Amino acid sequence: FGIPMQLVDVDVATIFPRWEIVTYFSVIYWCFDIFFSFFTGYLEKGTLITDCRTIACHYLQTWFLIDISISIIDLLLEFGSFDVGDSATATRFLRFLRLFRMLRLGKVSRVSAFLQDQFESEVASIQFSLALVMVAMILVEHVIACVWFGLGGTDGRTWLTVFGYQENTFFEKYYACVRWALAQLGFGATAIEAVSETEGMYSNVVGFISLVTSSSVISSMTSLVGALHRSRSEETQQLGQLRRFLRQNQVDPGLSERIMRFLQYTYHERASSAGDNPAILSLLSVQLQNELQFERYRHCLDRILFLRRLMDQEDLSTQHGQVLQKISMTVVVVDAAEGDTVFAAGGLADACFFILQGSLRYTQMERAPLTLENAGMAAEMALWTEWNFIGDLVSTSFSKIAGLETEDFCKCILSSPDLQHEAHGYAAEYVEALNELEILSDLWRFGQRNSERDLKRALGPGRVSMIQRVARRVALPSCFRLPRWRQEKVAPRPTSFSSVK
Repeated sequence: FGIPMQLVDVDVATIFPRWEIVTYFSVIYWCFDIFFSFFTGYLEKGTLITDCRTIACHYLQTWFLIDISISIIDLLLEFGSFDVGDSATATRFLRFLRLFRMLRLGKVSRVSAFLQDQFESEVASIQFSLALVMVAMILVEHVIACVWFGLGGTDGRTWLTVFGYQENTFFEKYYACVRWALAQLGFGATAIEAVSETEGMYSNVVGFISLVTSSSVISSMTSLVGALHRSRSEETQQLGQLRRFLRQNQVDPGLSERIMRFLQYTYHERASSAGDNPAILSLLSVQLQNELQFERYRHCLDRILFLRRLMDQEDLSTQHGQVLQKISMTVVVVDAAEGDTVFAAGGLADACFFILQGSLRYTQMERAPLTLENAGMAAEMALWTEWNFIGDLVSTSFSKIAGLETEDFCKCILSSPDLQHEAHGYAAEYVEALNELEILSDLWRFGQRNSERDLKRALGPGRVSMIQRVARRVALPSCFRLPRWRQEKVAPRPTSFSSVK
């Protein structure tokens, strides 16, 4: 905002005492920016260019001449000494040279695009775009006002002398210029008019600029405000229909309140996120889609020791990598409201659960309840053996849970004979460790340090559940000792692989 004021016949440093310090740092910053621009990569049609020679050629063909010219002018004006004497022409020329700094505003578009990408909510992005339009309009009016101010400070008959503003303070003159600039857009009125040929020419140019600016700004603001209004009115309409539906069907008030709270949370959660599957992702190749899905749920799969060992291999084969991607494609994410039951004791476990967001409470018989939050996992044993839930897992807040179905997991493992054989040995090791536990729990994780000791301390003393009692009495064919991966003899081949039961 201070750059256009260089046209005004006033020492900006006297109005803003720290202006010189800011200017010095700005000059130094842009000089370093020229150097680093020769090594800063850029995107070209979606491809990141990192070759130094290509980057240098691209910079020389785009911003280099502008940057080097402005930097030379800045260095001469800030650190050089000029004796212009009483020459008004030289003074105006030096002020005009300072305006070249405004060419750097062309780089602001990249900064604004970067900032806009940081918003995860579409509503916030619209509000940010609306704010940018308003700031751009204010900046344009500021520049127009400063140039008009500068024309009034020239020699001869000007609007400052004719309309009696010559003896006014700096800010009174500036406010009058801003009112004149806004009047060119059609906002308000002012008695100030052009009184010289130069001012008349400038007024005509500003009139055309204001015509284009006002139409563009009004169009952009109308579009953005309309989009913002539609997003809010849609929510109000949907929730209004839901309230009428609940009243007409005489739904219990407690249940109605839970439904309303959950849907409000889910609606805002999805509105503030990029969505599970943006439409543009359909343009990706199958391989890229699989890799993207794997990266999304890698932190979940990493909680399973068998898959963690597989991912940590330095020489991971292409086949094993594809199996991991297939497993990640089978992960299903669901939302849970307050009080929703994820699983109950006695039920057959057919999936492993990962807590992505929220809080859940695990209760096992008369033992103390446990709280599961982010990075938690439950029912891992469902992947390796037939298992019945021992406790209850209930959501205590709005939660997001990822599930890995046992059947889908087994199919993915079976697609690789080598991996199937490794899984058979791991399952046998897993079940053996599971049967050695003193306290069984759906939260036990194989290979996690101090997992059993932490469960003992957290669950505390209590009665052993009936499921645990039966499991202790059953011999080898119990569900804990028969892993899901059973080895079959295949003749006449000398080797064999396990298969899913």
